Order: sequence, then C-alpha cells, then structure tokens
Amino acid sequence: MDTPLNAAASTAGSIFSASEFEVPPYQREYSWQEDEVREFFHDLQRSLDDETYFLAL
Repeated sequence: MDTPLNAAASTAGSIFSASEFEVPPYQREYSWQEDEVREFFHDLQRSLDDETYFLAL
C-alpha cells in the first residue's frame, strides 16, 4: 500500500515558534550524542546559502 507524502514549505521560525512539541513514546528513549548534534548544526550551517532545506518533522 502506498502512503502519500504531504509536504509544505515553512520557515524555521514558524516551525520552532509553536508553543509545544510532543515526542512520541517510541522516540523518548532516543537521544543524540554530541557528534550527531554537531553534524546536524554543521549541515544546517552549510545549507544557509541554499534556497531550501528538507527537514522531516
């Protein structure tokens, strides 16, 4: 069965200005290590000149 992908363009401000975020129970035990956080922020930094950046939330 195919599941459709719904995508929409948003700004970082609109994503992170939400009053609350909910972490599903199956993800609550997962936490990033320092190297994963560093890699994510370096990736964001490298993408600043790009018109778009895909972030699955």
